[in-house]
Amino acid sequence: MQAVGRTLQTASFSLALRDTLGGHPLDGGVLVFKLPAYTESSYAWTWTRYGVYVPEVRVTLEQVPGDTRACEVTMHIDLRPGLTANIAGYGIGTAGVSGAGGLVGLFIAKQVLLLTGIALFGPAVGVAAVLGVGGLALTGRIYRWEMRKATDEMNAALAAVETSIRAFDIFDLAPPSEPKKVL
Repeated sequence: MQAVGRTLQTASFSLALRDTLGGHPLDGGVLVFKLPAYTESSYAWTWTRYGVYVPEVRVTLEQVPGDTRACEVTMHIDLRPGLTANIAGYGIGTAGVSGAGGLVGLFIAKQVLLLTGIALFGPAVGVAAVLGVGGLALTGRIYRWEMRKATDEMNAALAAVETSIRAFDIFDLAPPSEPKKVL
């Protein structure tokens, strides 16, 4: 548990313990860490904080059966707070792409009208519809990509905890924390 606190609260990850839920973490409780705002070039939580709009990470520890010194550490995020922001963002993006497609279609229709005298406003609607549907189709893929990036960030934090534990076992002291970079 010391390695979790020591590693996640260093300059590399800059998490701040906000609360514990359900008692002591070694007795089934949950550690609630607040994600920092973006302030430095080596920010470790870009996709978790700003891709899926999650304000906190929850960490659970569960003892490994048969080994009093080992525990399994798991990180959880609650996607519900950021769901509205993601839906709004993707909706605005899709509307923008559709609107731009409609303008291109209107320009094409105007050129056809000037050259041939035939009014074809179908291209405006068609281009807008195709781009709108295409934008909606990409939304799910983009969100899944953002989720993979957030998962990678949490895995990096857990790997750092494991490295801290190994360093302590080898050297009998915690690894040095990374100094904050001054810009």
